[in-house]
Amino acid sequence: MAEAQDDDEIFVYMGGDQVVPMDVKRVRIDKSVKIIPTRAFQGRTRLIDVEFLDGMKKLGIGHSMAAPF
Repeated sequence: MAEAQDDDEIFVYMGGDQVVPMDVKRVRIDKSVKIIPTRAFQGRTRLIDVEFLDGMKKLGIGHSMAAPF
């Protein structure tokens, strides 16, 4: 299982099949990411900050809904 290393570390989400650490607190979505799948961050109860960059097209929400940007 992947884990973030310290409180100040920012995990860079690259999309695809990348596994998001269960203990992640801060995430930066890479500018190459256009779609974030539904449940990509499910169960990440320590997540407090997500930084989105320009270019996002779709963010999966809940079970089967998707919100276009």
